[in-house]
Amino acid sequence: MQRQRSTRGFTILEILVALAIIFVLAGIVVGALSGSREKARDTRRLTDLDQIQVALRLYAEANGEYPCEDHTACNAAAQSADANGQLGTGGTIDTLLAPYLPNVPQDPRHDGSTYFYYYDGRVDCGGSADEVVIYARTAESVPYQTGGSSGCAGDAGAADAYTVEIARSSDTY
Repeated sequence: MQRQRSTRGFTILEILVALAIIFVLAGIVVGALSGSREKARDTRRLTDLDQIQVALRLYAEANGEYPCEDHTACNAAAQSADANGQLGTGGTIDTLLAPYLPNVPQDPRHDGSTYFYYYDGRVDCGGSADEVVIYARTAESVPYQTGGSSGCAGDAGAADAYTVEIARSSDTY
């Protein structure tokens, strides 16, 4: 008596080919999502910097000047400590901006050393007045800009910092 061969089911080779196709497709999807996450974080960074910029301008309107790097040279009575430093960490700059921006944002990947926002109240740009600048230190997909139109860079203005020049520090309202 001869055994009849069953035609039901799949062979091991067919299953392996199907698994290989699934793994290749999964790899493509994961690779595509990785770039999307970086772009989403950079979009958030740009939005955060816009919010900080508006808060700084509101502060300047109310106090006649931007937060000062050296509080002893400041005209604003509201400032009792130097303003330079990382944003969103509870420092002096956050306290000064609190009436205009209650929750000062942090970088989406904030770690304090590579990914952070930084305020610098006096950056020497080689002109007649210094610049007020904020940085998003280490953006992931936006083109790096080290100093905007004037080409200046400050404490956090490394080659991998996205820089937003707010105004000349001598600007008043």
